[in-house]
Amino acid sequence: MRSDLAKGSISGAIQAVITTLLVLCAVPLFVRLRGDEAFGLYSLIALVGSVNSFANLGLNVALVRFLSEQGKSIESDTDILVTMVILTVAIVPLTVAGFLFEDAALRTILNVPEHLWGDALWLYRGGLVSNVFVLLGGTFTAVLDAQGRVHVTNMLQIVYTVLYWGAIMIVLV
Repeated sequence: MRSDLAKGSISGAIQAVITTLLVLCAVPLFVRLRGDEAFGLYSLIALVGSVNSFANLGLNVALVRFLSEQGKSIESDTDILVTMVILTVAIVPLTVAGFLFEDAALRTILNVPEHLWGDALWLYRGGLVSNVFVLLGGTFTAVLDAQGRVHVTNMLQIVYTVLYWGAIMIVLV
C-alpha cells in the first residue's frame, strides 16, 4: 500500500509538471497565432465543459468509498452499473439541451462575435460531446482509485493532458 501511495504521489507530481509546461507553451502560442479575443473565447467556451461536470453529482467519490469497503463483489459490480446509469440519465439531457440551445448560449449568454462564430460553434459542440466521455470515464477512474491504483489514473491523466494540449498546439500551427 505504501508503495502505491509513493507511486501515486510521484505520478501526480509528474502530471502537474507536464501540465504546467504544456500550458506555458500552448497559451502564448494560442495568443500569438490567434489573438487575445480568440483565446478569451476559447477559455469562455471551455468553461461550458466545466459546468457539465456538475452532472457527476459526487457519484464518483461515493463510488470510490463503497468499492474500497466492498472489494470485488457482485454488490460492487451493481454499484458501478448504477453509477453509469445515473450519470447517463443526467448527462444525456444536459448534452441534448446544450445542442438545442447552442444558439442562445453562444450568441446571447457568451456574446460570440460573428467573425468567430464558426470556430466557436465547432468548439462548443466538440466540448459537449467530449464531456459525455470525460464524465462517464470518471467512473472507471473511480474503480482504479478504489483499488489503490492512483498512479495508473495519474498516468492516464498525463496521456489525456498531452493529447489535449498537444492537439491544441497542432491545430494552431
